[in-house]
Amino acid sequence: MDEASFLWIQEQQKLTISMEDYLPVVVRMLNACISSPGSHLGLFVLQRSGRAHLDFIQNTEFKFVELLSVAFVASDDETVRRSITHR
Repeated sequence: MDEASFLWIQEQQKLTISMEDYLPVVVRMLNACISSPGSHLGLFVLQRSGRAHLDFIQNTEFKFVELLSVAFVASDDETVRRSITHR
């Protein structure tokens, strides 16, 4: 994600965090989904087009609140191969 993409997401989702804080927040939300599955949900929706989104939802006592939505786009095969080789 580049800075322009982050600024668009920040505006669309009304985020108050900076780009530097974005990844730690996503990690914290993933950990909350693992440690508190009754109150924090992660909903991953994959479409045939190769696009997907991960929605973080908090289950309060009275309603579900969407906290953050993260968009994904499928990488091409060569990018996946390079990533696997690197790791």
